[in-house]
Amino acid sequence: MCIRDSSDPEVFESIAIGDVICGTAWAVEGTRDTDWYELIVTEPKTVTWTVTAEFPVYAFIIDGNNGCDGLEIISVGQADPCDTAVAAAVVTPGIYWLWVANQEFEDYPCGESDNYVAELTAEDIFLPYFKLYRNDVVIGEIYDLYHFDDAIAPGNEYCYSVSEVVSEEGLETAKSNEICVNIPVYGALAVTPGSLYETHSSPPQITTKILTVSNNGNGPIEFDAVVDFLGKDNRASLARPVIEIDPEWVAEQYAQRTTLEGDPNLASDNTHNVKATAQPVGSVHYTSYITSDPSRSELYNNGPFITHPGGGAGGKDASAVQTDLGMSAYGPNVNHNMSPGNYYYLADDFEVVGTWNLESIKFYGYQTGSGTTSTFTGIYVQIWDGAPNAGGAVVWGDLTTNRMLSTQFSDVYRVLDTDLTATNRPIMEIKADISGCTLNAGTYWVQWGLTGSASSGPWGVPVTILGQTTTGNGLQATSAGWQNWQDGGTSTGQGGAFIIKGTAGAQPAKDVGVQVISAPNTGVNLTGAEEVKFIIKNYGTAAQSNIPWTVTMSGQGSACLLYTSDAADDLLCVDLGGRRIIKKKKKASVTV
Repeated sequence: MCIRDSSDPEVFESIAIGDVICGTAWAVEGTRDTDWYELIVTEPKTVTWTVTAEFPVYAFIIDGNNGCDGLEIISVGQADPCDTAVAAAVVTPGIYWLWVANQEFEDYPCGESDNYVAELTAEDIFLPYFKLYRNDVVIGEIYDLYHFDDAIAPGNEYCYSVSEVVSEEGLETAKSNEICVNIPVYGALAVTPGSLYETHSSPPQITTKILTVSNNGNGPIEFDAVVDFLGKDNRASLARPVIEIDPEWVAEQYAQRTTLEGDPNLASDNTHNVKATAQPVGSVHYTSYITSDPSRSELYNNGPFITHPGGGAGGKDASAVQTDLGMSAYGPNVNHNMSPGNYYYLADDFEVVGTWNLESIKFYGYQTGSGTTSTFTGIYVQIWDGAPNAGGAVVWGDLTTNRMLSTQFSDVYRVLDTDLTATNRPIMEIKADISGCTLNAGTYWVQWGLTGSASSGPWGVPVTILGQTTTGNGLQATSAGWQNWQDGGTSTGQGGAFIIKGTAGAQPAKDVGVQVISAPNTGVNLTGAEEVKFIIKNYGTAAQSNIPWTVTMSGQGSACLLYTSDAADDLLCVDLGGRRIIKKKKKASVTV
């Protein structure tokens, strides 16, 4: 029975044509008894359901072919006590439910005037129907205009046609034209283990949790792992780095810098110190990490580097060297691993308003010919309280500690404006752990160097804005010391692309979050079994428990596998609730 009153679970009593049922249906204290009977029809018929009862009665015929959630009442009969309720309907082959209930919810207790007698009768009739052919073989006789074919296999082609039988004598129309479909090959996403548990009793505790993501299907899966804390729609995503461009914001930045075009060497004049402000962000914002504290945010964005959103290879974004303006440099050398005395670093300034608690800085770089799997192995960072070439002193960090948290393809290629679809310089995001760094108001400089396993570079990525040759006042350190970071073609000052994350003001007490989601070895195009690593950190000042967060695994060829935590006392509990493998059915939909 379907749950419509107090019935649970869904159970039906079978009924056949010609059956007579003697039953009871009470109604008392706002609750009533309902009786459900299931009829399986194999040929078209006119069915009649008659019920006579000691109580005011309903008699329904219900189409149950779409289950309880999609049931449709196709005929209704009702009658006063001792009268006969009649429901009749023309039905085609399928599942139908016959229903009896009291019209009232009171005054008919069990055993008192609650009896009824019901009878099901039917007459055979002829209805026109379609013969459905798959690859010239009849696979069914259907009375609807739609049919879902489950008996197919991925990777094959199937051709369908229909004819219509229009008379009881078998008069049949010619077959229709064929409709052919190719059934795609799907993957099937599975995740283990079924549950994860942890507790963060001492800040700034860090734990690592690993899920094994497997493809048990026949084709590859482009999948993503997304974490959402407290349902705030500020999500950490494996496959979506922070690259969001607002055209109006780009135009605004362009206008702000128009007056600077006359300055041939912005980098030598710190009084200008013009920076691109952070672009606005929509309500759904994907970042490399998020936390349960809503104040954690993007503290500073030193400027954009995407010039052609969607204009690069395969619809990716492009960051173009503007040769039409005389510019020539793809990016400066930023190789930390060069031989002693022959290193390369970059530095650029940023302004702190109030007090900032830094947690990470995202930098961008590339190694020519790397492909879209990142080859970066390290990032080395230190922060100065002034320009490194003008008396500044290091206030945080060093050049001996590898601070890399994660690295991934940014979905952007560094190209020339004359070859926007080039793919040999994929830009990677490299995230550095800056946790524990607190800065008061003032102007600071960040210095960074990169290492990678490929032979090229590593190379940095400058702030890049269409129509602008001057984008900042950065510095580059070489064996000869610090010098202005300039484009080789125009000798104009350049800024470095980086984003600072953290909180402003006092460090919050309650702040637990995902610091890193590391991509599988095969990237997001899953073909086998890979590990997805979640590094979870207590950023706050107090021990935390009972903070729910949700991991959603989704991908081509599978429905969403949703893992959500249970709230448990004294425990940061991520209860995945058992493994769920939900496969998308492979169907061909045929419209007659």
